[in-house]
Amino acid sequence: MDRNLYLKTTIKADTEYLTLINKLTVDICSLLGFDKESSNNISLSVDEAVTNTIKHAYKMDKTKNIEIEYFTKNKELVIKISHTGIPFTPDKLILPDMEEYLKKYKKGGLGIMLMVKFMDSVEYGSENDRHFCKLTKKIK
Repeated sequence: MDRNLYLKTTIKADTEYLTLINKLTVDICSLLGFDKESSNNISLSVDEAVTNTIKHAYKMDKTKNIEIEYFTKNKELVIKISHTGIPFTPDKLILPDMEEYLKKYKKGGLGIMLMVKFMDSVEYGSENDRHFCKLTKKIK
């Protein structure tokens, strides 16, 4: 479906908003013609990015705000999660050894790997005193 979309919302850095954001993401994906599996994978990617912002950028400070923008550009869905907290530096990321991870039954730590697997592009950066994670998926 060839549809122009722009939606921006601001939430508190509180995990209680994750269900709402997941539903919004799935609904937007459905509107743009993504199948159920793709919609759920995109929603999971957004969930991971927002959760990382809450935990790492804001250290669970529920008074802080997170902006989430959904827009279409060049037949792609772009989802930009931005904040004013501690920036993420991907060059310092150490991906887990999956064998070791599974042996020890660790919990967490796979969010970025899932985002990279499910999205066509995952980009981190800063602009206008805000830090962002930008997720992109081609619209078929």
